[in-house]
Amino acid sequence: MFISYPAGFDRSGAITLFCVFFGCFRRNPVVLCRSNHTNEGSCFRLPSKNAPQRNQSIEFCKFAAALIVVLLHITFPGKVSDVIATIGKVPVPLFFTISGYFNWQCGRDEVLRKIRKLLRLWLLAWVFAVAVGVAATELNGGSTAAYLKTYLRLDAEEIARLLVLHQEPRNAQLWYLLSLVFCDLFLVLYLDFRRETVPDYRPLYTLGACQFAVFWLFGCIAAPAGMSVPYLVFFNGYCFGFSFFVFGIFLHEYQQQILRNLKLTPKKLLLLFAGGVGLSLLQSFTIGSGLLPLGGILEIPALMLLMIACPLSPRTGLSRWFLRRCGRWSAYIYVFHVTLIGFYRKVLQAPLIARLGEPEAWLAPLICLALSIAAAALYDSASRLLRSMRSVSKDSV
Repeated sequence: MFISYPAGFDRSGAITLFCVFFGCFRRNPVVLCRSNHTNEGSCFRLPSKNAPQRNQSIEFCKFAAALIVVLLHITFPGKVSDVIATIGKVPVPLFFTISGYFNWQCGRDEVLRKIRKLLRLWLLAWVFAVAVGVAATELNGGSTAAYLKTYLRLDAEEIARLLVLHQEPRNAQLWYLLSLVFCDLFLVLYLDFRRETVPDYRPLYTLGACQFAVFWLFGCIAAPAGMSVPYLVFFNGYCFGFSFFVFGIFLHEYQQQILRNLKLTPKKLLLLFAGGVGLSLLQSFTIGSGLLPLGGILEIPALMLLMIACPLSPRTGLSRWFLRRCGRWSAYIYVFHVTLIGFYRKVLQAPLIARLGEPEAWLAPLICLALSIAAAALYDSASRLLRSMRSVSKDSV
């Protein structure tokens, strides 16, 4: 396989690995004009610099991925749980990739603002979990004081796992937020160290590729090789999150070259994505999927490129209203869903089983999805209302 590199391209380190997969790239990409695709080779043309910063296709994909995560934490009858478990291993690395994508060329202050937002989400998840836990305890006739004493008491080992491995002792799904905080903090330190007007991310690409190689060897191939890899060692910001986070930055910087040089069309991207899903399912039902199915290596780039090249442009008021909220709702669904699933199991499941019997197992996912979406929508509406009231009070003063 022969690859022609542009003049002046840095061939050192693991950047070459990216080039082998994606083709040849230039250091400073040229922003193309707005168009769905050109007639020359059916190659995409991406939105201009004056286009909105947030891609609505990506926001919708985050919403759909958050729903898959909800289904991942619910038990389905039969083989459906195995299929959901395989597909459900892709959304979290996709979240890291999307976060990195939107951090491209962000300044230090903007990244710090994102860190504060993540910490507020983490605090919100704890407050929500305590409130729902107290409500479930009261409805079941338990002791609220005993519940709070048990829930809020943390030992030294739990605190160490929280700070070092980003593992939440009470809300397991929040490891993603803590790992993303680590990725953002590392990016802030990198920007402070480089002190460049236009950041050069190529050293980060090399580091991310090396980290992913370690994760690939020990996380993805462990199950087929018969190795036992501790869950806590890999699901954190160091090994799992950072490589996908950097990959998102890489996609944003070289998105034009990837789509132009490979002459990608929606059909090709959909076929790549479908091939990745098929490979993941095949691996899951044969040799085992490990911590990340091999098909995820195709699914995540194909899905990201499809969303980048085909941004949604809603025309009706309802679809525009929904898409503008998808990004926020996805975050709230992610931080609320485990608590709401626990509430369903403690309070609602037993009465439904007594009344419905076996159909309850199929109804439970729909109920948990509805509870998660409703909680996210209600909190988003309440927070927006409070912000508007606060701004009105400041204007009046």
